[in-house]
Amino acid sequence: MGKQITFIVACIAFLYSCNQTARIKTGEDAFDVGQYAVAVQYLEKEYNDATTEGIRSDKAFLMGQAYEKMNDPDKALQWYRMSVKGVNSPNKLIYLAYALKNTGRYQEALNVFDALAKQLNDPNRFQSEVVSLLNANQWEIDAPTNPFKLQLSPFNSEYSDYSPVIRSDGKIIFSSDRKDSEDAANYKWTGNGYSNLFVADSNLSAVTLLPGVVNTEDNEGSLVYSPDGRKMVFCKCFDRIGTDLMCKLMQSVKIGETWADPEVMTFVSDTLNYLGPAFSDDGKVLFFAMEDPQYNTGFDLYYSQLKGEVWQAPVRLPAIINSEYNEKYATIDKDTLYFSSDRPAGMGGLDIYKTYVNRDGWTPPNNMKAPINSPYDDFGMVFDPGFISKDQVLAKGFLSSNRKGGVGQDDIYHFTKIQTITPKPEFDTTAIADKSILVKLIVYVRGFNVKDGKMSNSSVELASPTVTVSSMGKDSVLVGDKYGKVTTLLKVRDNLTITASKDGYLTSSKTINQDVIRIDSSLRIQEFSMILNLYPVLYDQEIVIKDIYYDLDKYEIRKDAVGSLDELLSILKLNPSFKIKINSHTDCRGSNAYNLTLSGKRAQSVVNYLTSNGISRNRLSFQGYGETRPIATCLCEKCSEEEHQLNRRTTFQLVR
Repeated sequence: MGKQITFIVACIAFLYSCNQTARIKTGEDAFDVGQYAVAVQYLEKEYNDATTEGIRSDKAFLMGQAYEKMNDPDKALQWYRMSVKGVNSPNKLIYLAYALKNTGRYQEALNVFDALAKQLNDPNRFQSEVVSLLNANQWEIDAPTNPFKLQLSPFNSEYSDYSPVIRSDGKIIFSSDRKDSEDAANYKWTGNGYSNLFVADSNLSAVTLLPGVVNTEDNEGSLVYSPDGRKMVFCKCFDRIGTDLMCKLMQSVKIGETWADPEVMTFVSDTLNYLGPAFSDDGKVLFFAMEDPQYNTGFDLYYSQLKGEVWQAPVRLPAIINSEYNEKYATIDKDTLYFSSDRPAGMGGLDIYKTYVNRDGWTPPNNMKAPINSPYDDFGMVFDPGFISKDQVLAKGFLSSNRKGGVGQDDIYHFTKIQTITPKPEFDTTAIADKSILVKLIVYVRGFNVKDGKMSNSSVELASPTVTVSSMGKDSVLVGDKYGKVTTLLKVRDNLTITASKDGYLTSSKTINQDVIRIDSSLRIQEFSMILNLYPVLYDQEIVIKDIYYDLDKYEIRKDAVGSLDELLSILKLNPSFKIKINSHTDCRGSNAYNLTLSGKRAQSVVNYLTSNGISRNRLSFQGYGETRPIATCLCEKCSEEEHQLNRRTTFQLVR
């Protein structure tokens, strides 16, 4: 995408060009300092002057990489094709295969991956890539039935136009490197204008430079407004400490009817790059992308919380969202987070994914498929917050893409989401002897955080956990990566049991029935993701057993509590050396003596359930505390029902 070179590589490379032009004598010299546009000029001459196939191959390969860095996938493909002529190089073939995918040539990419697997004598090496190509091809075929419909916006130019937001007055604010006037200065690295922020009127017919304090002689882009309209945050690429040009997050606050001069946000480091800010619905959380070399994963998504008037230190989103590839351009629509990633499971380039938070944390991201996504870069999906659903149109908004068919380098597309009725696929199960389904299983292992010797409600990724997957009478023992992620391909016929362990944590497991695996008939291999949260080994600290409820004045176990108790039962069976104590608490309503008796009976009922299911009584103790240990310390007559529920709880704790 054009803006990545302008906002990141070009800023750094332009600085180098001022200091190191005299040193550049070859295409490789220019490539090494990030001057990719200069590199291709040298490399093409060096390619034409080369005297051997090997040298030509290496020059062509570097040309492909340079054009890839410049976000020109079609020219990158052209040179990757030339790099494999007359040479035997699996590494160059891999680059060619991905270049074919990133330009929508799925069948050719399949052929190259197939040839690679045969050449390396490893038929399973590229299986996941083959699956993603088959899926991407099917998504393109199914695009006409997708509820999303796209069309080019009328205010696009021949330059890069991207990252639109819809202001409260209905006008569209977007980023572009078009010139705002005929005599405007060129940005020397791209030959286009400097990247600035523009405004399109509500009927999208006229475009003007955004007035005010934002646009300067530097590159600016990706502006967002807080929900209350009193803050705006945007990216600006400049240097303030005498090092490299870096893209920073700037904030301006509205005082009365005037915007204050933008300032670098307090958590921003001058040595890191930032991209794509997005406010949460309440304006108290700011999401953004940041490139931190310590992770070596390109751009990852982070968030900062607003406490008082101070933005707190960034927190990296978990590995279920951040991968070893790039994650960028977060946007929010109600409870859903949209972002772009170039992970291999997509259609090619950057694809748009969506996720949201539920009881277990962030859900596994879902690819938005075609036509939202394409083989090229798709990013910055924003929904119109003021649109009211009518006439089967459920939503409207914009996104950015450099896909074929546009008018510039990046273009802004307008989308609508139409209500559709999709008939359920019918399967002739009588003709199928093998009832199993092929599943790509992704397990994320996390552990509850320990702060000051106490367990918190937040969780953290557990590096290198051991995960055992039991299916169809076979056990597979796997080791997770540094983010606690395990991926495997297996057949599932009935139940699937996943067990995770890590030193310092209680081993835990979940059993999944085949029926809960959502079947997508467009996929050859179904994908199923899950999260396993492990409890730390902490003694004498209460851990709340969720969803243990009792009828009024009753202590018998209700049917809706059995699932939570079975989770505790599983933990006890998997960790046979540990003993636990069951504690039960009530709210403040009722007399002290009555509540003590009732809570004791409720704790006893949990112990009875566990012993009736095979747990030795010697491992269990219990106590009822009545109302003596409240979590919510409100006055009884002023407690809300939510506060009463917090106090009315059943817990367990490890005991020595």
